[in-house]
Amino acid sequence: MAIKLKLKAEEIANYKFRNVPRGYDAFEVDKYLDQIIKDYLTIENGGLVSELELDAANKKIAELEEKINKLTIENEKLAKKATINKGNNVNSDNVKILKRIDALERYLYKKGINPDTIK
Repeated sequence: MAIKLKLKAEEIANYKFRNVPRGYDAFEVDKYLDQIIKDYLTIENGGLVSELELDAANKKIAELEEKINKLTIENEKLAKKATINKGNNVNSDNVKILKRIDALERYLYKKGINPDTIK
C-alpha cells in the first residue's frame, strides 16, 4: 500500500513565508522544516519498507506456505498409517490379556488341574 503525501520534500524546502512583525523566528522555522524534509525524503525514497525487503518477505511467505502444504500432506499420510496400525490385533490390551491368561494357566497347573480340559 503506497502512502499518498500532500506535499513533497522539495515543496516544503522552497516554500516562502510572508514577513510579518511579531512572527516566529525564521531560523527556528527553517530548522524545524529541515527535520520535516528529512522525514519526507525518507518516506519518498521508500525508507519505511524497501521493495527489496518486501520481495524478500513475499518469497519467505511463499516458501513457508509450500512447507506447510508439504507438512500437511505428510501429516495426512502418517494419520492413515496410524489408523492402519490401530486395525491390527496386536496392542497393549491384548498383550495384557495374554499375560493374565498365562498367569492363570500356571496357577491351575500348580493346583494339578489341566487348563485344556476345562470347558
